[in-house]
Amino acid sequence: ICVPTPMSSDGSCDISIVNSLIKEFSERDGIIIINKSTVPPGTTKFFNSKYSNIQTIFNPEFLTERNAVEDFNNLNRIILGGPRPATTLIKNIYSKAFPNAHIIKTGSAHAEMIKYFTNSFLATKVSFANEIYELCKKLELDFDKVVEYSVYDKRIGNSHLNVPGPDGDLGFGGHCFPKDLSALIHLTEKYGTANNVLKSVIKTNDKV
Repeated sequence: ICVPTPMSSDGSCDISIVNSLIKEFSERDGIIIINKSTVPPGTTKFFNSKYSNIQTIFNPEFLTERNAVEDFNNLNRIILGGPRPATTLIKNIYSKAFPNAHIIKTGSAHAEMIKYFTNSFLATKVSFANEIYELCKKLELDFDKVVEYSVYDKRIGNSHLNVPGPDGDLGFGGHCFPKDLSALIHLTEKYGTANNVLKSVIKTNDKV
C-alpha cells in the first residue's frame, strides 16, 4: 500500500485511506500487507490487532520527489517493522531485489517513528540552511563555499543544504515534510512533550 496520508484540519495524520484498503484486503485470510504510507507510531500494531487474520508491516520509503526512481533503484537501507514471521519473509524477498541494501527488522512503532524522525530532521536542516544563507548574504559571503567546506565533517552530511532548493525556492515544500512535521507536532501535543524546535522549523519555513 502506498497511498496518501494527508494532514487533517488539526494537523494530525489522516489514515482513513490506508484503513479502508486494509479493511478491504482483510477479506483475504493469510496475506501480508506491506504499507509504505507514513502513519503515526502505533498504527501498524492497531491494524494487526483489528485484523488478526492478516499481517501488516510498515516499510517506509525514503525517496526524494525529484529523484524517486533513482533513489528506489539505489536503496542503502530498508526498514521492516511488524510481526517477525512477516518481516522475515519480506526480508528474504527484498534481499534478492536489493542485494546491496542494509535490511533492518524492528518493531512497527519504531519503524513508524524512524520515518517521522528522518523527515523532520531533514526539514530542520533545510530551515537551518536558509537562515545561514540569509546571514551569508548580509556578510557578503559565498554560502555554497561555506557548505562545501563544512560538509567535510561527515557528521553534517551534504543533503538538504542547497539554497535555493531543487525547485528554485527557499524553504521546504513537497508532499511529505509539511504534513509529517505537523503530524509529529500533533503527537507531541497529544502526549505533552516538548516541541519548541519542531514549531520553530514550521515558523521559519512559513516566513520564506
